[in-house]
Amino acid sequence: MFPFGLQIDGFSYVIAVAWSWARYVKRLRMPVRGSARGVHPVRAFFCKATAADFSSGICIFPLCGLGTSVFSDQLLEALLSRNRLILSTAGVTALFAMVEDF
Repeated sequence: MFPFGLQIDGFSYVIAVAWSWARYVKRLRMPVRGSARGVHPVRAFFCKATAADFSSGICIFPLCGLGTSVFSDQLLEALLSRNRLILSTAGVTALFAMVEDF
């Protein structure tokens, strides 16, 4: 058996953290509008936007793996059998990305 399961989970979480951090830095560089509380809610790291960025980032590696699984049966088997939660999150995010432009 090909031990791809833990590697796919690890890569997915690392890419998700990197993606959410990059989006957070991008939000920090946006111009600030006046806020009543003094801290702009978009600039907070622990917010809804960061959670959405994390769930979008966790889908990047499995979706790239599905795109290249045509060349590797072992990668496809690892994605489908061992990573159901990450793969279902990737599917839901891809579905919402398609429906968003409808």
